[in-house]
Amino acid sequence: RDITVLVVSSLLLFVQAWRLVAMARRQPWQLLPEELRGFANKVRRLCARQKHQDDIESLVMTAVSTRRLDYFRGYCAAGYVTLGCYIVRMSLQRMLGQPRLHTIWQDAIVITLYLQMTIAAVFPILVNTKTLGIWYSLSMLNYVLYSAPFTNTAEYYTLASLYVHVNTSIVSIGCLV
Repeated sequence: RDITVLVVSSLLLFVQAWRLVAMARRQPWQLLPEELRGFANKVRRLCARQKHQDDIESLVMTAVSTRRLDYFRGYCAAGYVTLGCYIVRMSLQRMLGQPRLHTIWQDAIVITLYLQMTIAAVFPILVNTKTLGIWYSLSMLNYVLYSAPFTNTAEYYTLASLYVHVNTSIVSIGCLV
């Protein structure tokens, strides 16, 4: 950006100098200070416009990052409650000997995801705009592992696939906000 401003201002300086030389041939040198002031004002406006555009871009990026962060924090809070209920149901099914809905590996991944959601919901200061990418990647990693062939069997694949598609879609909506 600095190079662009430097190149553009140099180009403007060349054009202005060319114009001044042409004016010098036609008019007296008394107009030179006025022309130099006009050129300096043009360069200042160009630099201010560039800075203004950078400020606007920065404000927009900050607003987008804040919205993504708010969305992900809300998702973690909802996931914290939902997965808490799910883990209670999963534990009751195990204790009562009812048929399982997925493998033991998938149970471990659900507990890992619940741990992630708990940390994000209980300690929201850990989820900020700088660490949001890491938290998002960890969530996606858990969902990918949940439906991976080595953690899944053919009888549980349909449910796992549906679960992963729905949850990854919900998490990914935050990237569009």
